[in-house]
Amino acid sequence: MAARSTDTLAEFGSLAAVQVLQIASPALSDFGVNSIATRAVAQREGATRTILRSALRCRIATFPLVLSPWLVALLFLPTSLHIYAALLFVSAVAQSFQQPLIAIFQGRFDFRRAAMAPTLARAATVALSLTLALIGSISLTEVLAVTICADLGALAYLLHRALRVSRNENLPGHSTLALLISALPLGIGSLLQIAYNKLDVVWVSLAANDSVAGLYAPASRIQDAVATVSSILAAGLLATAARRATGSNSAKALLGALHASVVAGWAILVPLGLTFSLFSDELCFIVLGRVDQSASVAISIIVWAALATAVSTPATNILIADGRVKIAVWANVATAAFALALTVSLIPKYGAAGAAWTAVAREAFLAAFNYASVCYPKRREHDDA
Repeated sequence: MAARSTDTLAEFGSLAAVQVLQIASPALSDFGVNSIATRAVAQREGATRTILRSALRCRIATFPLVLSPWLVALLFLPTSLHIYAALLFVSAVAQSFQQPLIAIFQGRFDFRRAAMAPTLARAATVALSLTLALIGSISLTEVLAVTICADLGALAYLLHRALRVSRNENLPGHSTLALLISALPLGIGSLLQIAYNKLDVVWVSLAANDSVAGLYAPASRIQDAVATVSSILAAGLLATAARRATGSNSAKALLGALHASVVAGWAILVPLGLTFSLFSDELCFIVLGRVDQSASVAISIIVWAALATAVSTPATNILIADGRVKIAVWANVATAAFALALTVSLIPKYGAAGAAWTAVAREAFLAAFNYASVCYPKRREHDDA
């Protein structure tokens, strides 16, 4: 819809960069708080209501961090895209405030409520958009307006349920400042992860140009969609691992949880990757309205990054749950340096295909780093973060 609503490939590249900000904003406002909140609730280290209140206050405290890149983006965007950017920003803020609520439900092992509202909101958005498209024409503005309504509805439901289930708890409190300080290492790591992963279209635009970014954007969006398989499978792993991370046999239990998540992920992702690779031309046509060899090749390459993500995502959750936060942060530091080297080497020369290979290589690097860290528990530092 975004590709069809813009006049040129370069304009679509600019809009795709703003859509990347929408994806990055929830993680940018999180600053590591979600993971700490999930672990704290799972290990009953504080009252759910107090942790929830602290997490929401942390969201407000990090709001200037979220707003800044949007303001910078407006300076470089064509005037015709400003309304799209404003709508995307509202949707991003609503999703940002959903995340700590979802983290609380995951910590309570209430995965049905954690997943139900956001999933129903997305399903309603897609269903209504398709219905409007079948009835008559529909613009990107209308799709974004429907998305905002769905996101706000999901946020209201999650907040209502979170306050209701935590009403009668009498556990010790958890201050906002303490939660933010304990999450600081993860916050630094998440900023690096946003830089090398979530802002990939922006890097392509800077390293090449907006037209190349427009060709790479469909592949990046498909990678995000495929990577949700790993996120779904690993959604409850942080809370589960936090419970398993005690006792003499914890290392074996954590490694078993990791292997189970990876096997389940690969069972879905391998046939999915083959499908996207075989029909990359058709996907390119659906998105761009024409088949472009550079975009098609990028799609067929980048879908395989999901196999590495299926390892790195649950491994990261296990490291956090087991108290090895510093290792998770160093993994992001090393991956950011590795990704930067590949970006300046491959993208200017190979364009969209080089960006796709960069994504695959960086995900494989991160997966190897985190998997090795989980497999060698003797090196854990058990910091207090």
